[in-house]
Amino acid sequence: MKPTSNWDRTPAQTGGAETLTAGGHQVRIKGAECRQSQNGHDMIVLYFEISEGSEYDGIMTRQYDRSKGFSGGNAKWPNMGTLYQLVTDQTGNTNPRFKGLITCIEQSNSGYRWDWNELGLKGKMLGIVFGEEEIIGQRDGKLHVIVKPRWVCEVGKALEQPVPALKKLPESDTNGYTPQQQTFTEVDDDDLPF
Repeated sequence: MKPTSNWDRTPAQTGGAETLTAGGHQVRIKGAECRQSQNGHDMIVLYFEISEGSEYDGIMTRQYDRSKGFSGGNAKWPNMGTLYQLVTDQTGNTNPRFKGLITCIEQSNSGYRWDWNELGLKGKMLGIVFGEEEIIGQRDGKLHVIVKPRWVCEVGKALEQPVPALKKLPESDTNGYTPQQQTFTEVDDDDLPF
């Protein structure tokens, strides 16, 4: 075998990825931006990091740094550390969830008042409750469980929030998932060369 290029600078990937537990966590906003949703509606996107004095502090940064080594420089902030919130509802009025997000940020940061400047959210604290959710993997078509932000709360109340129930996929999904796909089929390995 010939040596591969970039061996000395390539990070080794072993085992499963580090993940966050479901439940409430205290986060610090690393950045915010306004974007358009796929349907053309205004939304705010928050990028955040766990900041609660626990073993999870820095988990998003570690995942981001790890992905830089495998993405050829096209790394994105982890989905688990990103919150998307529509600003208006279908009638064009303020979305109650957006107002709830801003209210929680104001309550979590003494003296802060929302001034319609999303860049001013950087460094602010917030409580986010995470929950587990079943998905079908895009690459392997298998059932996986991921952890995603579910709702926001005041930072001081985050750690006492209940753990949300697992969001399960329906028994028959448009992605083709059915419970029967999880069964194990034994394969005759007598003819394998190893």
